[in-house]
Amino acid sequence: MGSGLSTRAQRVASALAGALAPPTPESPETPEEIGFTPRIDAFVARLPWPERFGVRAFFTLVNLAPLLTLFSPRTFLSMPAALQARFLARCAESRLLPLRVLAKFSLFLCMPAFYADPGIRERIGDRTHTLIPPKLFTFPVEVGADVVAAGEDTIDVDVVIVGSGAGGAPLAKELAERGRTVVVLEAGGYRPGHTFPALAFDALSELYRDAGVTVTVGAPPIIVPIGKLVGGTTVVNSGTCFRVPDFVHDKWVSQYGMPDALSEASLAPLYERVEEIIGVRPVPQEILGANNNIARIGAMAKGWSHGYLPRNERGCAGSNRCAFGCPTDGKQAMHLTYLPAAVQAGARVISGAEVTKITWDGDQATGVVAKVTGGRTLRIRAATTVVAAGTFYTPLLLRRSGVRHRNLGKRLTLHPALKISGLFPGHDFYELPSVPQSYYIDEFQKRGIMMEGAHMPPDMGSVALPGKGPEHQALMERSREIATFGFLVSDEPAGRVHRGIDGRPFVRYDITPGDHAKMLFGLERLCELFAAAGAETLYLPTWKLPILDAKADFAKEIAAADIRPADLEVAAFHPLGTCGFGPDPETFPLDCDLKVRGRRGLYVADGSIFPSSLAVNPQLSIMALATRLAWHLDDEVL
Repeated sequence: MGSGLSTRAQRVASALAGALAPPTPESPETPEEIGFTPRIDAFVARLPWPERFGVRAFFTLVNLAPLLTLFSPRTFLSMPAALQARFLARCAESRLLPLRVLAKFSLFLCMPAFYADPGIRERIGDRTHTLIPPKLFTFPVEVGADVVAAGEDTIDVDVVIVGSGAGGAPLAKELAERGRTVVVLEAGGYRPGHTFPALAFDALSELYRDAGVTVTVGAPPIIVPIGKLVGGTTVVNSGTCFRVPDFVHDKWVSQYGMPDALSEASLAPLYERVEEIIGVRPVPQEILGANNNIARIGAMAKGWSHGYLPRNERGCAGSNRCAFGCPTDGKQAMHLTYLPAAVQAGARVISGAEVTKITWDGDQATGVVAKVTGGRTLRIRAATTVVAAGTFYTPLLLRRSGVRHRNLGKRLTLHPALKISGLFPGHDFYELPSVPQSYYIDEFQKRGIMMEGAHMPPDMGSVALPGKGPEHQALMERSREIATFGFLVSDEPAGRVHRGIDGRPFVRYDITPGDHAKMLFGLERLCELFAAAGAETLYLPTWKLPILDAKADFAKEIAAADIRPADLEVAAFHPLGTCGFGPDPETFPLDCDLKVRGRRGLYVADGSIFPSSLAVNPQLSIMALATRLAWHLDDEVL
């Protein structure tokens, strides 16, 4: 891997980190003393070249910013440390958006790499990175370059599946166990649990697509982290497993005319099968964790509907690292369940094989062409092709292969998420065992708000806390006393995916007025929740109201702040809908059996298939509908 940053950019990054986390008697470390520079350089080196170029340009801009803003006649690097900190504080407090972005992006880039240091984490109180994996499970995964090098550049099968996540893996197992020949192609590599990085920051860099930096363009920009490895995003999600609620099924019937075959009752046997295979059960109380217990206490005090969250796990050790790869193989992701079973039944899983196009004989799909490491080509000829490359990449592959529909790549939902943090003096929210997402509050689900846990390790959690310089540092030193909880918004299908640089997705998404109203409603309810649980101070995801006394009039304060969509810090984890299914051929690119309209032998099985937001985490529903597709293909197509 080459260098991510020039020497000057490395110096700017180190100076930024020092200004954002200045040495104190309690925290005497400087960026140079904790290996900050090589850590952030390695992170930037893993970014795709457009983002890498952008980060380099950003550090150049930071260096010149004091001159450009007339703050000082000197560059950032030539100013003394105290003046550097004062400049960043001025930017953070500015009413000018570009200056606030400069301060926030500096925090986003530098603080995770700074707080990834094991010594700092140990002192803060987080010890999740010290857990030693007790299992060494692996299964046979082939490497695309090795397959081609061995002379097997063309493979004939019944079914080729593009993608190994929640859609592709169940499909492969179900078909292979019915005697069908199956090849699964995965663009990413294979990472068994015992190879996962110990630190969250490193896991983000290594296990996520584009080092975790998939960002939408809109108001506001939204980070959507997705996995790129064997098992897909199921390897790096929180393991939450909800069925689609009945009111969503009712909406599908009333608005889209969905058939009985896709009703709640008809899908129940599929859910039951999937839940048995991946071990879905409510989180046991002994690994609930102090962070989520705060939400339980608040929900009980408010009288809101709540419960222990269902997850796919067997023997969870409560290591609090679900979103960064379970080190103990407790979370039953696809690389531990469906994919090994598929290989045992005769399927082949080939990693490092990025599919570039679908091949055709007229309107009949005949397989795919994939590029493997080294630039050579692997061809799979198949009677049936299933694309399960994810909501962002599936429509791009279909378009690149000649598929056309007016809504292909459109009607995107993201399930945008916001969270707040609260200071609870005397508590220790880093205490193990714990699960980052183990409790839910569904009191407001029909109003588009689903509350779920969101606790993060200090390196990744550092970007969510407000303050500048010493203030932020002081909060980080008390981060073990800070609880976090969040909510997901059932959003309208308003986004779209375009082809961007190098064929990667360019995602356009703006928060609609209706979804913005839901977000403000959700923030008020989260404030009420933490106040009822005993919080002293609240930290909100907006520069307009970053800190709030827990005794405040929340509705009045939030209304007075006049918070716009662009003022919010939003993330998203469940992109859906860009290849929706439904009975109306004008609205949906897929029919109700997930076949691409106007084509033969071509199907889709991933999050892109859903006609609307699901109001819950989607992985269980993707697996259930992939199972339904497998049975349909075996019974009626192959």
